[in-house]
Amino acid sequence: MSKRPIKPGGKEERDNYWVIDRTETGWSQPKLIDDAVLAMTIRWQISVSNNGTLYFGSTDGGGRGGSDIYISRLVNGKYSKPENVGETINTEFSESSPFIAPDESYLIFGKEAQGDRTVKNGLYIAFRGADGKWTTPIYMGDEINSGGAGTPYVSPDGKYLFFNSGRNGNYDVYWVDAKIINDLKPGELK
Repeated sequence: MSKRPIKPGGKEERDNYWVIDRTETGWSQPKLIDDAVLAMTIRWQISVSNNGTLYFGSTDGGGRGGSDIYISRLVNGKYSKPENVGETINTEFSESSPFIAPDESYLIFGKEAQGDRTVKNGLYIAFRGADGKWTTPIYMGDEINSGGAGTPYVSPDGKYLFFNSGRNGNYDVYWVDAKIINDLKPGELK
C-alpha cells in the first residue's frame, strides 16, 4: 500500500495497492493492482491465496455493514470484479483485515461491533467446510483479543499467528503458536 504518485513526477495519491514480482536479478518495478480492485476503497490489508485470489475489506460495494470482506479472483492474469464473500462472514458490523490461508481452508479477520455489547470485537476465524461454504465465525478468545486485536498474519511455515493489539496502550505486534487455528477447528473438519 502506498500513496506514491502513479505517474513519475506526479502528485501523491490516495492509498493504492501495488505489486512487485521476484525476478532473477531482484525485484521488478512496482505496478498497480488491476483497476477492478483499485476502484474500491480498501480497508487495511489485502491477503492473497496460493491461486492468486485476493481477500480484502472495503466500505464500498453495497455491503452489509460498515466494512465487509470481498474477494477478487485472478482469471487469465487479470483480477475479476470484487465480490462480497457473503452473509456467513459479513454482518451488519464491520469486518476487515482478512488473512486467508494459502489453500483457502480458513479465514481470519477482524470484527468491530461499534457499540453493540452482545458482539465481541476482535479476531474471528471461519473454516471452509467440505461443501465449500464458510462455517460460522468463531471468536478467537480473550487472550488474543485483549485490548483489541487486528491485522492477522500466519507465518509462511504455518507455525505462528501474528497480530497487533492495543493491550499495552500501543498497537504492538504479538504472536502465538498457530496451533490455536487447529484447536478452534470444528471437530467434523479435523
